[in-house]
Amino acid sequence: MSRIAAGWAVLILMAVAVAAGASPASARQDCAPVAFPAGKDKTTLSGLAPADDVVCYELAAKPGQKFSLKVLAGDNTIFSVVDLQDAVDRFVFTAARTSYEIDVGQLMRAGGPEKFRIAIERAASAAASGSAAAAASAPAVGGPAGGAGRPFRDCETCPEMVPLPAGSFMMGSSAREVKQLKYVQAALPRHAVTIGYPFAIGRFEITVGEFDAFVRETGVPVGGKCGIRTMESGPHAFKYSGTLVPGGDKSPAAPYMVLIADGSYAQPGLPVTARQPAVCVSRNEIAQYLAWLSLKSGKHYRLPSEAEWEYAYRAGTDTINFWGDDFRKTCDYANFADRKSGYQAAPAAACAEKIRPGWTAEVGSYKPNPWGLYDMAGNAQETVEDCLHENYEGAPADGAPWTKDGCVVFVARGGDYELTQFSMRASERLLFGYVPEASDGMWTAAEGSDERFNEMGFRVAVSLDGTSWDKDAR
Repeated sequence: MSRIAAGWAVLILMAVAVAAGASPASARQDCAPVAFPAGKDKTTLSGLAPADDVVCYELAAKPGQKFSLKVLAGDNTIFSVVDLQDAVDRFVFTAARTSYEIDVGQLMRAGGPEKFRIAIERAASAAASGSAAAAASAPAVGGPAGGAGRPFRDCETCPEMVPLPAGSFMMGSSAREVKQLKYVQAALPRHAVTIGYPFAIGRFEITVGEFDAFVRETGVPVGGKCGIRTMESGPHAFKYSGTLVPGGDKSPAAPYMVLIADGSYAQPGLPVTARQPAVCVSRNEIAQYLAWLSLKSGKHYRLPSEAEWEYAYRAGTDTINFWGDDFRKTCDYANFADRKSGYQAAPAAACAEKIRPGWTAEVGSYKPNPWGLYDMAGNAQETVEDCLHENYEGAPADGAPWTKDGCVVFVARGGDYELTQFSMRASERLLFGYVPEASDGMWTAAEGSDERFNEMGFRVAVSLDGTSWDKDAR
């Protein structure tokens, strides 16, 4: 079995470590003070990061004073500057108050405590500035570079599509992400992309009801082996429907992931409605759906390229997320492992959602991006047309997909309901397919386009003139 690059690691994220509990105005009473040597502006924290808890420190500050923190030792160590940034191994910030709590823990579930060292450096003198509070907060989302068109449907059972304007954007991780996060290398180098043609993309992820219309009309058999990400709390905790394949509950990922033999869009292992995203669908089944949609509409429906997907996600913005750089707002826009979700990644969240879907939510339950597209962040991951490449060296700059013959590992975007807020970013790249190095024997290379998971769905696209990369298929 294989799926995410950063995501599978974050799936087992044990950041009980990070930002646990309500956001305090100052450090807890039991936090050890950060001490700087007399006359010095550099110090080092050292100790043991527990496997299933955190150790906390109180950092005294002056408004306007700049601090930088970086993990020097401890391969599994991460820290949180509570109220500012969660689950990182380096961070730079400007103080807006006189005290901050720093929580230190471990990224992955481990067998025991880990020795760590964290370097802390402060500015030699505090520059009291009226902009200090602004520096500590995220910028607001700007308006889109161009407006999206009026949504349309090409048939009664076709998905609702939103026309997008041609335009250019910067694709990949920003300098700020590179500085703050340690798993953004796959989204580098950042590069300019020009979408020189109009296209439309699904307003929502393809739903169970929309996929069911295709199955009922064509009679095409669908379904088979599907990886089921179980829930970790509530009445469905570690429960699922379906028939286990032999050894399907014995992989290293069990009991968080099990493999059933009879999974499908209608049987994704957990309760589902017609308005939830269609998951447990394979690349081969998606191709059949797209062919049916194209036949019904007389247009060439397809998956979006990775560049088209990120262009649509950003919607004219250039921040880490389409709503800005503030992860505390993620709960308004994305279904992810929020603080009250019950998933292992929950303690790393900076907020708690008002909606409690348990796993996937009905599409459109959260706020849209500036172009009126829903669930671009979270809910279900969305596979795109591109084959996975290690980074963006040599990537197309014209919106076309980056493919190769015999591809068995494809790109997925958007994050999902059990991943952290950091997987909701515009630049986050995940994967869908067979990776030999990560195989647990449940899948083979020949099944690369036939893998299914109940975190993985899709969104469709269609070109609107004859100048796009798929013009020969129109």
